[in-house]
Amino acid sequence: MTSTKDRVTPTRLFDERVKQFDLRFNRTFRMSNIRGLGNARLRANLDVYNIFNASTILNENNRYALTNNQWQNALQIMGGRLFKVSTQFEF
Repeated sequence: MTSTKDRVTPTRLFDERVKQFDLRFNRTFRMSNIRGLGNARLRANLDVYNIFNASTILNENNRYALTNNQWQNALQIMGGRLFKVSTQFEF
């Protein structure tokens, strides 16, 4: 028979603070009189999420079991570094 019990109430134990640094670079290119579109603009973006590649624990197991104990094991960690390229065309 397995027994699980909450050893710590949910609002008593806190993890490390989430430290994520994101950065965006963008550049606007102006194009005039392209086949009757008037003053068109092309905006290019480069987004970099989690630049320092932090692996902070976001969710952990807070239940204690007498057998096969998984207490305080990480269930979810912050995703790795991510790059995103996007464009926007306005006319």
